[in-house]
Amino acid sequence: MNKITAGIIVFIFFPFFAIASDSLVDLVHSDYLRKLISEKIIIETQTKDNVPILLPNHKGLKEMVEASLSEIKPSNFVETLSLYEKPFFATKTAWTNEEKLALLNETLALSTLKGIEYFSKTRGKMRPLYNESVVIDNPENRKILKDTMLSSLPEEIRIYAKQKDTTFGENIYQYNYYVKDDILTFVQRNLSPIRYGFISVADKNKLCSVVAIIDAGDYLLVYALSMADVTSISLFKKRMNESFSNRAKAIMKWFSNRADTAYKSVRKAP
Repeated sequence: MNKITAGIIVFIFFPFFAIASDSLVDLVHSDYLRKLISEKIIIETQTKDNVPILLPNHKGLKEMVEASLSEIKPSNFVETLSLYEKPFFATKTAWTNEEKLALLNETLALSTLKGIEYFSKTRGKMRPLYNESVVIDNPENRKILKDTMLSSLPEEIRIYAKQKDTTFGENIYQYNYYVKDDILTFVQRNLSPIRYGFISVADKNKLCSVVAIIDAGDYLLVYALSMADVTSISLFKKRMNESFSNRAKAIMKWFSNRADTAYKSVRKAP
């Protein structure tokens, strides 16, 4: 069964013949491992200490998150930790380059974010998260492009996107994807100010999301951290955290579907 069994996003890459992946016991703090497995999803929101508590035990990821926190100096953030159970036919010791490339291409397909839904507590029903999501050539021209499709694994790739969500309207974002020995990470930053109606919520480059997928044997461990330096008005701090939490759940469902597609695309006939 290919489902996310616990909440937020970095993606992993190893040589084809490879080295065994880290176990969940190595990656997840013992205080949260049982909760992660039993509750399907873990989401933590903060507006004071801003110290990550769900961050997996991975040196490179920790360094990236610390650098982002230092740069953004967020007033609040939301963490999500989840599990995606690999299909029975997937490589369990460590994923292959073919599987990694398929996963990367599926996460590069930003147009597939259009129409994904989240549950709105205020409205008591499901709502679309993104009404529009397209790749563009650059923030100035904003020419719409097809989703990026790679034929080999890069070390790093940058793409730009125009996305319109139901809370903060249309904005321009930069996505940086990083491929390391054992992890794939993508980082999203806002290149346009975030507004709620006529009110400015976050300035340019003051909203950042780090998503990571880590190979953990039978699972992919998915961690996501969304942070922002928002206006001091408490209404918008609460609104931003609610938005982050809603995005986290919707994005995790989206990732589960994309991972299903990726693994099926490289499945070998018996």
